[in-house]
Amino acid sequence: MVMIQDSKHAAKTARNNVTTGAKFLVLGNYVAMYSQVRKPALARKGPLYKRDVEKVDRQDDNAACRLLSSATLGWLKAHHDANPANEEVRGLIIFLFLMGEAVDAYQNRSLPHIERVKMVLRLHFFLEHWESFLEHAGYTKSTNFISWQFRDILCYLVFGLIQLIIVYRDNYRSRYPLLPWLHSTEVCEHVFGVLRSLVKDFTMLDFFNLVPKLFLRLRLFTQSTVQASGKETASGYAHTFSDCRGIDLSALSAFPTDEQINQAAKDAYDEAENLIFILGISPDLLMDPPTNVPAPMSPTNGDDLEEDGYESESETNGQAEINDLYNCIENLGRSTLSSGRQDQMRDLGYASTMLSVHQDIEM
Repeated sequence: MVMIQDSKHAAKTARNNVTTGAKFLVLGNYVAMYSQVRKPALARKGPLYKRDVEKVDRQDDNAACRLLSSATLGWLKAHHDANPANEEVRGLIIFLFLMGEAVDAYQNRSLPHIERVKMVLRLHFFLEHWESFLEHAGYTKSTNFISWQFRDILCYLVFGLIQLIIVYRDNYRSRYPLLPWLHSTEVCEHVFGVLRSLVKDFTMLDFFNLVPKLFLRLRLFTQSTVQASGKETASGYAHTFSDCRGIDLSALSAFPTDEQINQAAKDAYDEAENLIFILGISPDLLMDPPTNVPAPMSPTNGDDLEEDGYESESETNGQAEINDLYNCIENLGRSTLSSGRQDQMRDLGYASTMLSVHQDIEM
């Protein structure tokens, strides 16, 4: 059983998160907000349409695709390079790039699966770094980060794709290609759309009676050579699950080994760190505990004592271990670190976090 989310739904949610007035996404020294998206829509030869930013259809697949496209990223970069006095859009570019990569990991018809793994893991590690930065800087995640519902959607996208690849690899052994774009709700939505075009408010009995017509409509759709142009505005759903242009079945039938996935994860982590650095954030600083969260202190004046007035020996030893780990991390952070020492500091940070969680559970 693999739990996943619809990639096109994720694209629309990404668009809604960056264009809503309730969010002001803070990405290091830069931001992503509605006014930045509005400019390419109102420009004379911009890649977006005015209807994409005004009186929007929040279920418009084409509008979400246009926003996450390479054309929009190229326009934003060229617009800023031509006039550096323009509003800095580096944060918006990185945000749109990562979200578009996650959607493309499902929708691309020819990409090798190992590249798809790398694309979604890059997003996963970036989100972790982003959340850590907001905690260290004291920003409110409810306002300056994506919605928690969208965060859950992205988690399902990342881990669902990796699980699908492993399931196909271990059970089918290249006998069947993995077509990720078919593992979604798109086909179901199309079926319901066809049924509503025949009977607006159909019942179960209507459904059984409409099965012959439904099969005919679906057959005509899958065999049609007319493909969506992507230029429609406020058109709602745009179904492309039957589009097989450029499909590479040999690449889709080749599955990576565990070693290749591990290496892809390391490469994705390094790339996520590079993106964080481009935003003006030092990844090494994110290893320290957040400044707004006080370091664990030994209980004094009877605080956190047991009913008999004494601390248990296990609590005392556990607190001492946590304090020692924090001291080690602080001392390491004062010096210039080699790559090996950076790994050590990261491991110590993870260990201190786990000890804190374990102690809270016991208490």
